[in-house]
Amino acid sequence: DLAAGGGSRSPARGSAAPVNRFGREPEAPPVYTTSSSIQQAFALLLAATALAFGAAIGVRVTFFAVFTPAPGGSEAAAVLLQLAALPMSLVATGLGVALVAVALKWVLLGKQLPGTSLPMASHAYVRRWAVQVVVDSVQSFVLMPLRGTFVINVWLRALGAEIGENVVIDTIDVSDPDLLVVGDGTVIQRDAVIRCCRVAPMEARLVLNQVVIGRHAVVGPLAHVVPTLRGPKPGEAAPLLPDGTRLPAMASTDRFNSAAPLTHPQGAFTPLLPVKQQLVGLALVLAVHSLSLLPASLLVRAAVTTAVSSGGGLGTACALVLALSFTLVPGVAYCALLVAFKKLVVGKFLDGEEQDTDEPRAGCGSLLGSALGGRLRFWVWSKLLSSPLYLGTLMPLSFTPLVPWYFRLLGASVGRNVWMVPPNSLCEFDLVRIADGCFSGGDYALFPTGSDGVSRLLVWGEQSGVTDRALCLSGASLGPRAVVGDMTVVGAPVPSESITVGEPPMRFPLPALTDADSAAGNPGDSAARAAAAAAGGAA
Repeated sequence: DLAAGGGSRSPARGSAAPVNRFGREPEAPPVYTTSSSIQQAFALLLAATALAFGAAIGVRVTFFAVFTPAPGGSEAAAVLLQLAALPMSLVATGLGVALVAVALKWVLLGKQLPGTSLPMASHAYVRRWAVQVVVDSVQSFVLMPLRGTFVINVWLRALGAEIGENVVIDTIDVSDPDLLVVGDGTVIQRDAVIRCCRVAPMEARLVLNQVVIGRHAVVGPLAHVVPTLRGPKPGEAAPLLPDGTRLPAMASTDRFNSAAPLTHPQGAFTPLLPVKQQLVGLALVLAVHSLSLLPASLLVRAAVTTAVSSGGGLGTACALVLALSFTLVPGVAYCALLVAFKKLVVGKFLDGEEQDTDEPRAGCGSLLGSALGGRLRFWVWSKLLSSPLYLGTLMPLSFTPLVPWYFRLLGASVGRNVWMVPPNSLCEFDLVRIADGCFSGGDYALFPTGSDGVSRLLVWGEQSGVTDRALCLSGASLGPRAVVGDMTVVGAPVPSESITVGEPPMRFPLPALTDADSAAGNPGDSAARAAAAAAGGAA
């Protein structure tokens, strides 16, 4: 109207209502009133109460072990009692919160149907949001180390998903799982995102639709699977990803063209183990978690015993020890146990080593690691590195010298003046070579082992690095002062003095260094400028 010379955006009286480019009249935005805020506050309270109720069983087991007098007054017997109770406490807590989440989902939502439209700020939307908060909490804090196991399949089936046989789901980022159908033999790789809903453009509503993934398909790491807005027509059962489709890393079904040539390897190594081997591996994972909680349990017992037998300032100090033991000690103990486990059980990862095999590993530098097959060793180690105790301890230390120092303990070669965030999904630390002055953004991922199961060196040259959500697949390496930009996937060597961004990747020359940047001991300025240039190129 303004372009035509009209003085107002309002339509003339008697004229047709304005429509958007989708041919529909735009709806009013959601109005969040006091009633809506009360609904969300009540939903959060309900979610917290449900999780606390589910965790009550495990807490009771822990308190019984901590405060039960040792048989015969022996401290050694008290330690053994707590060590025996901790695995049961972890299992009971996980089962408790999972069962409560499943029950809450079916009571509040029931079976969700394709095509359901939920106006935002409505009662139905808030109910779904509350259930999703509980489900996401269980997946983030309980099921994180269980990605890629049969437990995830059982969990999604309990929430209503249809999961076929021999399916590997190495992600927890799944919404509205009762609208998900996965065919036999499909592999969903690390941190892929599956959404069975999407927001209608120009409309204030959430639309639920079914996501069907065919048989023997592969969804690459960090790929996005989202349904079409209107979904399949009635009577149609066409899958979103047909049988045998391979969705590359960080690709999206919205823009995926199966006929287009690939510019990088399709994914990462995601092993499939028989259930018996998975149970053996999960027993090792549970044992390491239990041992990491033992120091905190002993500190709690000592603090409470001292506080009861005394009072005043000493009682306050014991309460402080009690609080710190639950927040700091388990994570530090877990990271220390990972170093010991790596040396004694996992051993070294070698360049060109085949991981997709059950044959014993020779030359890995560990007696127990030499007796394990590559597939089981890789599987157990990846589950341990997915724990919230590991990630929650290292993430606050990002861009400090402690992260490179810890990675050196795990076998990586990291130079001086390196500023980085702990990468997602990295297991093969022995294959990582990071030179002086390198940098990283956040939420990036490194996969030295490719989808063929072969591990390869991953080298970063001097003053090179990656920015936010970049992905380095097997075969990638960075030359000196090479930069990989935001949300860019590389699976081949990146030339020196270049910035690589986009999909397909585009390369630009790196800006020349100034005299100040070239000064000795000051590589951080050029690294920061390169990261900013990469982010600008991605934009």
